[in-house]
Amino acid sequence: MVNVQVGSQISGMIQKLLVDFNSPVKAGDLVAQLDPATYLANVHQCEGDLASANAALELTQVDAKRATELAQTIAHLPVRLRQGDGRPPSG
Repeated sequence: MVNVQVGSQISGMIQKLLVDFNSPVKAGDLVAQLDPATYLANVHQCEGDLASANAALELTQVDAKRATELAQTIAHLPVRLRQGDGRPPSG
C-alpha cells in the first residue's frame, strides 16, 4: 500500500466526502464532491455579461447602419441645402 497526498485543482467547500481518512482508493476514484454554488453563480454572472455585451453589439450595429443611411441621404442633398441657407433648390 502506498500513501499519497491528495489535492484539488480548484478550491471550494466540500459538499460530499466519499471516503474516510486512510481509506484505500484506486486511481480515478471520486473522493470528494465540491459544492457547485459558487461556480454556478459565476456561470450565471458570465451569461449575464455575455447577454449585455450582445445587446451592446446589436445597438452599435443599429446605430452604425442608421449613421451610414443618414450620411448617404445627406450626400445626395443639393449643395445649397447642405450649406444651410434653408431654401429648397430652384428648378
